[in-house]
Amino acid sequence: MHFKKQYFILGVLVFVLLYLLDPISLVETKEVKLNAYIANSSLTSNESKAIMEQFKGEYNYVSNEKEEYSLVTDLFLSVSDPNPAELMDAGRLTAQIAGKELDILISNKEVIEHYYKLEGFENLNELIGEKALFADEQLLNDQNHTYAVQLKTFSNQYHLTTDTWIAIPRTSERKETAVQFIEYLLKEF
Repeated sequence: MHFKKQYFILGVLVFVLLYLLDPISLVETKEVKLNAYIANSSLTSNESKAIMEQFKGEYNYVSNEKEEYSLVTDLFLSVSDPNPAELMDAGRLTAQIAGKELDILISNKEVIEHYYKLEGFENLNELIGEKALFADEQLLNDQNHTYAVQLKTFSNQYHLTTDTWIAIPRTSERKETAVQFIEYLLKEF
C-alpha cells in the first residue's frame, strides 16, 4: 500500500513537470521554406541536395540550420496502373497537398495532367508572367491557364527516363519561393 502511494505521487509529479516543461516545444523544428517532390525519378538524394544548395546560393538565401529546403526523390506514381507502393505514395502526395505542405511537384505529364484535372495547380501565367516563361519551353495549357512547364534540359542532364514537368499546387503557402525555384530550374537547366 505504501509503494502504491509513492508511485501515485511520483506519477503526479512527473505529469506536472511534463505539463510545465512542454517537451514538444523543447524540440527544435525547422521552418520549411520550400518543399518539392519529384516523382518517378532516378535522382539521388545527394543530387537533390546539391540542386537545393545551388538554388539557395542563386537567390542569396543564407544557410540557416533552422530552415529547410527539400527536394524529395523517393516518390513513385502511376495514374494508369498503380501498384500498392504507388498507391501509398499517391496517398502521401495527397496528404502533402491537402496539408498545404507541398510547394512544387515535378513529374511526368500523365501525373501532372491527373492532378490538374482535380483543379490542383496554380496558373503560372499569373504567378510567373507570360514573358518569363520561355518561348522554347513546352507548356501545358488549358484556356489561358498554364499549369505546368516542361523541364527538358533538366531531364537530359540528370538522365531521367520520363518527360519531366513542373507545377505549383494551389494549396502551396510558399508560392513566391516556388516561383523562384521554377525560374531557377528554367534558367540553369
